[in-house]
Amino acid sequence: MRAQPGAASTDDDLLDLPFDQYSRHRIVQLVGDSIRRVHGPSALRVLDVGGYPCLTPRFLTGDEVTVVDVVEPSARADAPSSVGSKPAYICADGASLPFGTKMFDLVVSLDSLEHVAKDRREAYVSELIRVSRGYVLLVAPFAQDVTVLAEQMVSAFVRVVNQEEQPQLREHREYGLPDLDDWTSFASELGLAHVSFSSGFVYNWLPMMLLKHYVLSLPNSDELHHSIDRFYNVTLRESDAREPGYRQGMVISTVGPSGVLEEMAETLAPSGRADRFEVIERMEQLGLLLKLSDLHVASRRDDRLRDELLAKERHILNLEVELRQAKERQQTDQADLEALRSQVANLQQHLADVRSGRVMRVLDAISQARRPHPRPLPEGEGRSGHGR
Repeated sequence: MRAQPGAASTDDDLLDLPFDQYSRHRIVQLVGDSIRRVHGPSALRVLDVGGYPCLTPRFLTGDEVTVVDVVEPSARADAPSSVGSKPAYICADGASLPFGTKMFDLVVSLDSLEHVAKDRREAYVSELIRVSRGYVLLVAPFAQDVTVLAEQMVSAFVRVVNQEEQPQLREHREYGLPDLDDWTSFASELGLAHVSFSSGFVYNWLPMMLLKHYVLSLPNSDELHHSIDRFYNVTLRESDAREPGYRQGMVISTVGPSGVLEEMAETLAPSGRADRFEVIERMEQLGLLLKLSDLHVASRRDDRLRDELLAKERHILNLEVELRQAKERQQTDQADLEALRSQVANLQQHLADVRSGRVMRVLDAISQARRPHPRPLPEGEGRSGHGR
């Protein structure tokens, strides 16, 4: 049965999605619902640029969603191959989209702009606008002090606890986070109406990211991961719409001022700011996480020392076994040598006995008897000259 336009997936496993992915895809659903309310209930044609792992179709099951990304489809077996008769996943560059002008009701870019090189970002955003006949939703961690500091803390935490570099955050540093003011000015210069908003309340985002990376360091933690995300997505998602936000976003209209922008300005407006006591509470939570990580690192260090000690003990045992075997071989060789010497002595004695025995004496007598005796020479032979 085909879902109603704009209906989110009823699969219960959506609530098990990583909280960060779930929260930003919920914004896509809110924008899609608003477009249908303002412009009509028909299914939307949606383009998600940089949208792997193809979650947008699960939040807009009644719409025709195409996902574009830069990796060959053969490497993405989990990406949907088609929606009806149309492809759902296309390998393409977001700065040079293979579509005609004004083909999509909604064009979405979620946490992708910061992964585009600075000298290509204008072409990227221009392409989003070019292929839209309605609205562009642009969401990203834009450059602001709280976002930069939060990312620095997560990166340092991952290096300590997981002993690796977080690849997405490393690319954020290499490319540099985009500046929201640059893109609101860009839209204004093109004469496009737009609204901006915050998302991902940073005092939720930061401890959640630290917690999840800590859990990543634990064995057999998949079920715990899903439980943490589900708890957040069910109970805390409404608190995401507060300032300061980890990320920010824009809804750009290519059809001029509209009720969609008005609804989004109200729906996505921050519901408040964190007060001083809440900040203190969250810092205490961060301190607890850091203590846990410190215990984990210490435990891992103890495990490493224990493994090294066990390895050395095994090595010592192996050397002792080799030494014992060598001694056994030496004893065996010594016994063999003594046995050989005894055999040689026995043979020599036997030979001496044979030589001194009656048989040898008889044989010697026979041998002497068979020897020819020299004849005596006639008298006078053997002398030189003649005698008188």
